[in-house]
Amino acid sequence: MGIPELLVPGTLVWYRQQLKNQPDSPVYHRARVVSNVNEDGTLCVSILSRGVPPQHDMEEVIKANVEALLLANDGSVADMTTLTHLHEPGVVWNLEARYTQGDIYTNTGSILIAVNPFRPIPRLFTPDVLAHYSRGAANAGITTAKGHKSRSPQQHLGGEDLRPHVYNMACKAYHQMLRDGSGQAILITGESGAGKTETSKLIMRCLANLGGQGGAPVDGPRTLADAPTAEQQLQQQQQQGCEVHCSVEQKVLESNPLLEAFGNAKTLRNDNSSRFGKYVEIGFSSFGRLEGAAVRTYLLERSRVVHVAPGERTFHAFYQLCAGATEVERTKWHLGSASDFLLLNQSGCYQLPSMDDALEYKRTRHAMTSVGIGHDQQDRVFALLAAVLHLGNVRFVEPGASQISAACRSLFRENPGGAGSGSSAGRDAPELANDGSRRALGFAAELLGVPSNQLLAALTTRTRQTPEGPITSPLEPAGAEEARNALAKALYSRAFDWLVEQINESMEEHAALIQASQPSTPMGTPSKPPAAPKLGLGRAGSGAAGLSNGGPSNGSSSQGGASSNGAAFPWSLPPTPHKGGCRVLPNGEKMGPYTREGGCKHTIGLLDIYGFESFDTNDLEQLCINLANEKLQQHFNQHVFKWEQAEYVREGIDWRYIEFVDNQEVLDLVEGKMGLLDLLDEQCRFPTTNAEDLATKYATTPSVASCKRYTKLKRPQTGFAIDHYAGSVRYTTDNFLGKNKDYVVAEHAALLAASQAPLVSQLFGSSVAPGPPQQHQSSRLLQPCGSMSSFRFDSVASRFKRQLADLMSALHTMQPHYVRCIKPNESSVPGQLDRQYVLQQLRCGGVMEAVRISCAGFAYKRGFDAFVDFFWPLCPSALHDLQQYHRQQQQQQQQQGGSGSSGAGSDGCSEGAVAASRAAAERILQAAHVPEYQLGRTKVFLRAGASAALDRRRALVRTSATCRIQAVW
Repeated sequence: MGIPELLVPGTLVWYRQQLKNQPDSPVYHRARVVSNVNEDGTLCVSILSRGVPPQHDMEEVIKANVEALLLANDGSVADMTTLTHLHEPGVVWNLEARYTQGDIYTNTGSILIAVNPFRPIPRLFTPDVLAHYSRGAANAGITTAKGHKSRSPQQHLGGEDLRPHVYNMACKAYHQMLRDGSGQAILITGESGAGKTETSKLIMRCLANLGGQGGAPVDGPRTLADAPTAEQQLQQQQQQGCEVHCSVEQKVLESNPLLEAFGNAKTLRNDNSSRFGKYVEIGFSSFGRLEGAAVRTYLLERSRVVHVAPGERTFHAFYQLCAGATEVERTKWHLGSASDFLLLNQSGCYQLPSMDDALEYKRTRHAMTSVGIGHDQQDRVFALLAAVLHLGNVRFVEPGASQISAACRSLFRENPGGAGSGSSAGRDAPELANDGSRRALGFAAELLGVPSNQLLAALTTRTRQTPEGPITSPLEPAGAEEARNALAKALYSRAFDWLVEQINESMEEHAALIQASQPSTPMGTPSKPPAAPKLGLGRAGSGAAGLSNGGPSNGSSSQGGASSNGAAFPWSLPPTPHKGGCRVLPNGEKMGPYTREGGCKHTIGLLDIYGFESFDTNDLEQLCINLANEKLQQHFNQHVFKWEQAEYVREGIDWRYIEFVDNQEVLDLVEGKMGLLDLLDEQCRFPTTNAEDLATKYATTPSVASCKRYTKLKRPQTGFAIDHYAGSVRYTTDNFLGKNKDYVVAEHAALLAASQAPLVSQLFGSSVAPGPPQQHQSSRLLQPCGSMSSFRFDSVASRFKRQLADLMSALHTMQPHYVRCIKPNESSVPGQLDRQYVLQQLRCGGVMEAVRISCAGFAYKRGFDAFVDFFWPLCPSALHDLQQYHRQQQQQQQQQGGSGSSGAGSDGCSEGAVAASRAAAERILQAAHVPEYQLGRTKVFLRAGASAALDRRRALVRTSATCRIQAVW
């Protein structure tokens, strides 16, 4: 390895041990050399710490070959691109050393690595720390494209050396948005339990602080105990329009606990796992003031409503309701403890040591108030949740096997099919199992605002529309329970979508008020700048389509919204106006609330989505989740690898090409033409197709079977495996067809649309609207058209593919910032870091390749003119000479009659102008004594250390000049 001469006694090294059972995964031990190299290329080393699993330090002298040793770093660094010896064990040890010291954040070039501490570290997130990373807003200003002063970028903080932090990432995105006028996207990835949700909340808190108005506090209650009581909320909410008193920053922050309550759950890996994907787009004025936000959700795991694995919990909101409801609410909604409901007691897990469900209930109520959901609306939401719980207690048996008295059964059988239903031939419909089921059905019907007998009929019969008239047929008891589960899932998922809609409406209304009262001067600047074009505000659809069974957009609730200004979306689809102010894509989905001509500007998008998943049994949910992660990994590859290297080649930079693994083959396998999802949609059109048929179709289709990433499993017969970027995952097609054909039963939709409960009728009101089917974000696979059984096929998989494609198109128009969250150990134990486990996550996330390319490449790239315009204080004469050159060129053009310069490049600049700018940039670099730089055809390229040194030198020059001016002012 070329290091024998460096291996002297006392040298720190890594000893690579090759395990027989893991030939592709060597284990590294930190050691110290205790002897010189022998003639046979061996030497003695003393093991300082063993590899995986981590054990206590122990001394053990062994004989090792030089080829099995790697030089180790003496200490840890904040940016791993500055490591003297860069290799896998060095990177993992650097993270471990910092993690042990309580430093959970580490930079890898432009990537932030966040290791979950699994314990509170208050010192990292105090208000002083937030102010420290936000100090650039007060230290110096930069000039925007319009010529107005704005807040300074995070990388220019008066020479301060900032430690890696998630606040630093947020500040960097914020200031880059203002400086360049371009949209920014912060992508948070990592496996379940890595800390994505908490990281997302910290970033939102920082952005709210940066975009705050008048120094208004945005933190909300300091602790759960500080949250107002239900009685206090009732008093607050009796004042109509109380949501006006909540700042937009407060609404942005309070949307987090609200969505967590209804979208997060305990899993075996994480006590607060997000069971949905979330993309939050935060809009700012051209002067940096936060104006509003829009939330879009993806792939709510609605199956968790009715099926919970042992040791897990369903969504937090159910447990909060059972633990925190007042006595009045318990009586009104017929509530008991969590153990009284079959939907909650099937897993045997009710409480979490880190969560007080009663206090969280108050916190959720407070969050709903903050985002503008009144007390009456809150009651309707929780009444709907109680109805879902009661539905879960309804059980069915064969006709005649019920334990209910004949008199009670006759009450439920009065007009079971509803008006106009035809007679059913053959057998009777299933019956309620016992009195408990009877009471549960009555409670559910009461809370849903529908007659009990009609609800029972909707659950136990099906009506087919024929030319001769409707025909009603009974279901089997198992079919009735499936219908009950489908109704429970539809109710919950549509309520979830309604909450997202309310959040977006509240922020939209607040943003409209802010725009209407927008001050004419930015941040108190005396001069009046030109009016900034208004953002085209609108509600982003919740997008919980797919497995989340997204609810429809409610026309009644969208009346009177802010109208669209017709600005273009970043997505390459023509927008059409919507009466609610949001823009609707041709497929009916609402997208992109904060957009302006030419793309997305003055916005920061925050993506927090499922991490890569691989369980013992993997279903359609896992396939869709892993597809999303494959797309995000490709985005990461394109930005960090493909685009970087392509730019170096284009600019003529001396650069060595580095190969990396491209996952396009997996994407083609899953979402390509005649890929897994296309074949799934095709098989869903055949009513007799089963899981074995689908698995056989996969194995016999050339586009699938010929892919090296696909493997047909012998057992089970419905199984197959995909070699994802993060490892091989085994799937089974047992539930693929049913979940892909997910829809709302027509009888359910018709019954609930006529509900006396306002919220329920609102959620299902458009499901049975006459005329052509409305294209909205509904989970229904089959949508009724008129009075006959006419349907439009739109599968879960196809909708999710469209949503994912739109999301990726949006991200490609923005400047990305990456946060890689790392789970230090599988047991979620604080203070322990499993090196092999962490290394696998670093490999899967592309961090190791990013380390190499950052070290070999250039972290700073900027055009000649922009570089000179920014760093001219380091060599003013360079700027003066460049300006003199441009004046001379203008005079020559005027003398020649205004004709264009000859020899113009592709960008419209003459070769002479480019050469002059290049010479000016080089003079600045030489004056600053920058050690490593390269000049391309149009840009300056600097190493990360060199750009930081330039920034510090520029800040010192500006500070010195400021002091001189103030001394004589």
